[in-house]
Amino acid sequence: MDLISIIEVIKLNHDTNVLNKVLKGENMAAEIIQIYVENLQDDAITETLSTWIKDHKQNANKIGAYLLLNGESPRDGLGVIGMLSKVKAKMNTNRKAEPLDILREIYDGEDKGLARATQLAENNVTQDARDLLEDIFRNDHDHLQEMKSMISQYEKENNQQVH
Repeated sequence: MDLISIIEVIKLNHDTNVLNKVLKGENMAAEIIQIYVENLQDDAITETLSTWIKDHKQNANKIGAYLLLNGESPRDGLGVIGMLSKVKAKMNTNRKAEPLDILREIYDGEDKGLARATQLAENNVTQDARDLLEDIFRNDHDHLQEMKSMISQYEKENNQQVH
């Protein structure tokens, strides 16, 4: 194996590691939002969040397909952080949280997850992987903007301030 081939293998292995971490985040987002959706009484919010669940699942499928096409295996599961986040979401819904509290909680999770994923991928993946991730990150960023608007609208309707 020549030096260039070795470098390519190292890059692919690093892409695989980064993409599997982003994959885990997309799966975690879909599962956690689903927990909140199951406990919301607001049809408009539920409809929007259901669309986001589909988006996160599509993002996960894109990453999985990319990995498979490159001879790599997508990793299943949410990991410890994902499992703890699911427990937290279930606890939040058990305390009869208001829709605005749920929106803020989801926003916070999406924002932190996107920031982590962006930082992880920044300058650390090949151009092909970067192209894939930029599309996914753009989609997640759109969720954040929509969520910010929903929170603002909900606050105006209920005369509440952002925490």
